Amino acid sequence: MRREYPMTWLPLESKMLFSVAYDADTRTLYLRFRSGDVYRYFHFSEDHYQQFLLAESKGRHFLSNIPNCFPYERMAKLQVAYQVNTALTVLTVRLRFWHTGLPMNGFSV
Repeated sequence: MRREYPMTWLPLESKMLFSVAYDADTRTLYLRFRSGDVYRYFHFSEDHYQQFLLAESKGRHFLSNIPNCFPYERMAKLQVAYQVNTALTVLTVRLRFWHTGLPMNGFSV
């Protein structure tokens, strides 16, 4: 059955992981890595999800408790994270030029 509502992705403070989403109906954990890869892990209970969210280090918790414990599948690589990060970098550079009052003089980002 196809989902009728969008999944909510939570940003993560992690060097390895970019964001997480969880579908309680199907007991599926979705992890988006900094590389853009998205994996989903099946038979993932809400208790396991809460333990993951409460872990001090999401990357360490992932490596110790998830890959070899749950069946998983790699989904299509998402470029959204890259596109958002690129757009934020461009905006930051332009704001810095604007803030300093210096002309961009052919400088483009």
